Amino acid sequence: MPEDPIEDLLDGVYQGEPEAGKVVPLRTDFKPWHKIRKHYIRLHQWCHEVQKLFNDLRISGRPFKYLGLPGDDLAEIYVIKGALPEGGTLKYLGFDSSLTTELRLAEAEVNSDGKIDPSSIILNDRLENITKPNTIASLHLSEFADFDIINLDFCDSVTQVREGRPVFLDSIRAIVEIQSKKRVQPWVLFLTTRALRSDLDADLKEKLLSTVLENIKANPEFNSAMEAKLSLTEELIKNELASNSASDKEWLILYLLGICKWLLRLMMREGYAIGVTLMPSYVYGVQKNQEDMIACGFRFERVIPSRKDLSGITSSADEDAPIMTEAELAIKMIDEIGNIKNVDQFLESQPENKGKITKQAINFMKELRYDSGAYEKFITSD
Repeated sequence: MPEDPIEDLLDGVYQGEPEAGKVVPLRTDFKPWHKIRKHYIRLHQWCHEVQKLFNDLRISGRPFKYLGLPGDDLAEIYVIKGALPEGGTLKYLGFDSSLTTELRLAEAEVNSDGKIDPSSIILNDRLENITKPNTIASLHLSEFADFDIINLDFCDSVTQVREGRPVFLDSIRAIVEIQSKKRVQPWVLFLTTRALRSDLDADLKEKLLSTVLENIKANPEFNSAMEAKLSLTEELIKNELASNSASDKEWLILYLLGICKWLLRLMMREGYAIGVTLMPSYVYGVQKNQEDMIACGFRFERVIPSRKDLSGITSSADEDAPIMTEAELAIKMIDEIGNIKNVDQFLESQPENKGKITKQAINFMKELRYDSGAYEKFITSD
């Protein structure tokens, strides 16, 4: 993939201007997701896949539809909007329970050009409320669905348990259910999650890893691929369940494999003909020299076989493409997990690329009304 077109994508994404005579102070409240490593993800995962999906779908005459969890600077909305080709428009539904003054200011600014559909909205609500019938969150989800891109960029773990429920996994299930009912075209789910073993409920951990163990028993090819590509074994997984004995690196890979298998099983259950493909994925740290954040993406595609005339009166001229089984898709996921890229290591090994990303991130943050001098100090403090 060429570097420069992606690097230049977000230049000039900010279009708003403060009201005449009104001084808006520059922001200095930087967060871990403002680091250079995160900007690399925005460009090389989000922008790349948005452009690819937009072109694959040949969208015309309708907005590109997006569901996300924007922070109060709405950086991800700027990113997705900036990735759309000339003439493309964005319709977004966001969830943010904080509803700060900064968010409302950013919302007015990001909506200030013709690339945002006027019905776009950020709800003062939590994502997990989409699982509760007749709530504002669930009603808006039903009204806005279906979506082209869903971006669940969590600060914490997607497997977090509250009041006995895996609230974010429940939310993903609700989203894929409504997507499956309403959506025919391919769509993409971005998922960013922490992978801390200490944060995972023991019961949920056992259920998550059991999906992998069951696949090992049912499919020797899956087991062979897992051992060869990921250096994971049935014994290692069982020992991890018994005594948390896997290394940090092994745990991170095992955690991602468990999430992938859970999602694949959810989508490939009886009556569903929707394949799930893991796209190029990344790992990085909230702090440097850690590997505790995973940024992955899934592409969902419905398979619609042609009608078969069992009477023999008519016949189809075209043969259906073979539908991949859950086991085959799982092995493909293993291949992609084996290629996961550590963003921190990559940037350190590529000073020229890191310099490009750094310069582009500084410009991007400046356009979002952050103090560029303070930002440069922030990104060099890591």
